[in-house]
Amino acid sequence: MLLEAFMGNERSTGNAPHVTAVNLEFSDGQLPMTDVGDINRHLRHIGAGVWPIEFRGLPSEIRGLMKQIRLTSEEKEKLK
Repeated sequence: MLLEAFMGNERSTGNAPHVTAVNLEFSDGQLPMTDVGDINRHLRHIGAGVWPIEFRGLPSEIRGLMKQIRLTSEEKEKLK
């Protein structure tokens, strides 16, 4: 299984980043799931789930770091 979340563009909305789409993909060729409710029902048997995380209260520097795929050691320390 592969779970992907697609982030919105902070600059275009003026808000914190937010998930605009989520996909649960399967290696066996099963069609991907895109509905959060369906995904949570599927993941429940392993004790997992997906839900939005609120970033609006974080400083803009931290929100920027949360959008990056890779972080330096210094950037990781900022997030602790």
